[in-house]
Amino acid sequence: VDMLVLCVALGLGFTRIGCFLNGCCYGTVCPPNSILGIQFPPESIPGQQVSLRGVNWQYLWLKHAPTQLHAWLKEPNGKQKVLQHFPKYLPPELYQQIFKPIYATQLMSSAKGFILLLILLWVYQKKKYDGQVFLAFAILYSIARFSIELLRTDTGPLWNTPFTDGQLVSIALFLVCASLWIWIQVRPIALPKLLGLRKQ
Repeated sequence: VDMLVLCVALGLGFTRIGCFLNGCCYGTVCPPNSILGIQFPPESIPGQQVSLRGVNWQYLWLKHAPTQLHAWLKEPNGKQKVLQHFPKYLPPELYQQIFKPIYATQLMSSAKGFILLLILLWVYQKKKYDGQVFLAFAILYSIARFSIELLRTDTGPLWNTPFTDGQLVSIALFLVCASLWIWIQVRPIALPKLLGLRKQ
């Protein structure tokens, strides 16, 4: 498992790039000048589920697009076609008002994977027992995942809690693995005392 989690960390780094290209696992709206934000196109998943939430995009198209293009609304794939041309026909100030940048949580998660890999490679060289790299991965991953989930908006709270499913799993993973880490560290001291043994 110590070797396996190195591959898992590397895989996380690459797969989250796929999430970014697909547009899933997106974040919340961020300040306009934030270096952590990115403006997704209207036809993307966050463009439709975040920026256009509650917006009458058909009305905007009929108001700002040329009359001969209004028929796109009735075509089978008309919505995607219309949204792809929004930047061309919507007034720039209106477009910027609707399609605000959101936190690029996919790229944050990708960076998390690569950074975890570097840390785990260092731990692997210094490890004192089998399983230590796995525990380090689980502890660090749960902290990072919980933090990034605070910026995500694609998943809501679960079971009437303020936490998402990812955060609940992260909490459980952290508690179990951090407890194991501490128990293994103190075991050489605590176990002899518990058994009433003394050094000869």
